[in-house]
Amino acid sequence: MLPCNRFLVYAQDTGGGKYISPVIQELIKSDKFPDLVILVHPLSQGIFNKIGIPYVSLEKCIGKPPLSETAWETYLKTQKVTHVFCTTSSPYLDLTNCNLVTVSKKLNIPVMGILDHWKGFDRFFSEDRPIYFPDYICCIDEFCKCKFEQMGLPVNNVYAVGHPYLEEVARQNWRQNAAGGKICVLLISQPNTVNRSFKGIFFLQMGEKRLIDEIAFRATLVFHSQTEDIHIRYRPHPKEQFIETLPEGVELDDNREWAQTMKENDIFLGLDSMALIEAYLAGKYCISLLLPELENLSDNSIPISFPGIINDISDLSPAIEDAIGITREGAKTENKYSAIFLDSTQRVLSLIDLFFKGKLS
Repeated sequence: MLPCNRFLVYAQDTGGGKYISPVIQELIKSDKFPDLVILVHPLSQGIFNKIGIPYVSLEKCIGKPPLSETAWETYLKTQKVTHVFCTTSSPYLDLTNCNLVTVSKKLNIPVMGILDHWKGFDRFFSEDRPIYFPDYICCIDEFCKCKFEQMGLPVNNVYAVGHPYLEEVARQNWRQNAAGGKICVLLISQPNTVNRSFKGIFFLQMGEKRLIDEIAFRATLVFHSQTEDIHIRYRPHPKEQFIETLPEGVELDDNREWAQTMKENDIFLGLDSMALIEAYLAGKYCISLLLPELENLSDNSIPISFPGIINDISDLSPAIEDAIGITREGAKTENKYSAIFLDSTQRVLSLIDLFFKGKLS
């Protein structure tokens, strides 16, 4: 057993909460960390409730987010926290996660963070200063680690350890809809963080129409030629600030549980969100909209090539038609990336063990 120190684990955004949830489950089972505190932001509480991970509510324990640096400093000192393992989050809407990192460093409390995607590096910066960069970072792979180097961040403290949650997703077998059944197409939104509006990307104006109007129109052309019952749905991102009126024929996906949405839909359209990656790894047919109008909305490319890629909106109708045909066959869409995530949970746990013992360089 390691020395009895107060080990704080903090989860904020849903993506980060998913990443660390398998790790937390193993930490709880272990007897190495008897003084473990799991503090969870409201954004991730649904994930922890579903899995059954016991936690302390951030809002009830400290206060309603966003939390100031002063609030964190008081908590860390009062609770005598000696180590922090946490998510990392965007600095634009809620600085709670960012302030935890800066205060931990100020108090000389070692802090290890995670980056749960291949993008979103702006979360480490205030203007041009990387003040929200933890002492150590877990990232997915060497592709991601290279981006840290390009951003001028210290790669000696960046560890490519996979993605524990995606490791679990890749093991699952979500089969496509059997022939003759209802086929559902899901638009997976993500917020525009470049202009900090956090408006859904599907509401981007493209000439006289919004992107979602173009998609609905071109999808309808395909649907009219099909004999199956086909539906198109829109799923907003948790951080999306405003949902505009949906075009006729597009339903709002209001499932609280992402797993339920995965079960109920067959074809997934998006840009490069983690939700789209999850759907692909789980065997769903995914189409990535790499349109010129969207190319500036992501700060980094991702090393995932989806079955369907659209570079021009005029290619959408045949792509959806192909996707419907493949869905009818009822076969799982195979992916080539499962090896990236092998043993992710164990790799993170091994790193945490070294981190807690002070053996990381």
